[in-house]
Amino acid sequence: MKFRLNDLKLPARIYAVYLFETGLTEREFLAIAAKLRYYANLDGVSWLAIYSTTESQTAQNKPQNKGKRGRPKKQICGKKTRSHCHLSLVGTKTKSAYNAAVRFKESVNKKSRRKVCRVVSKGDQFDARIWIGYCLKQADILRSGGDFDFQCEGIIL
Repeated sequence: MKFRLNDLKLPARIYAVYLFETGLTEREFLAIAAKLRYYANLDGVSWLAIYSTTESQTAQNKPQNKGKRGRPKKQICGKKTRSHCHLSLVGTKTKSAYNAAVRFKESVNKKSRRKVCRVVSKGDQFDARIWIGYCLKQADILRSGGDFDFQCEGIIL
């Protein structure tokens, strides 16, 4: 069965939080993801945090077979770049994720003592699906939470 993008509708707008810090370590990323989870859970919205060290144009997801049983680990191959993160929040039909995104942004800006975050609306249709697919394509580490499944919605059919 083949779907068109117009047939599938996201429940609400997706808000991307741009973090203009590069060269993050995995430990710093996990701290940022924990803070994002905190603010998303306060408002009851879904969240997605991705740590990436690969350029999006060259990123390829390959299974890493090591001869062991079970699902093989996935390895992202491609041209390496400075580590960075992609952060997204999506609300429900009755609750917007904008307040959680703004509170998270203000918290990160306050901690760094300068403006390093910005909130951008990605909409609730085609641009939002492209954004999710773009982020998932280059994900080295993926953390998510809430009722919304980003991995199903990120696939462009």
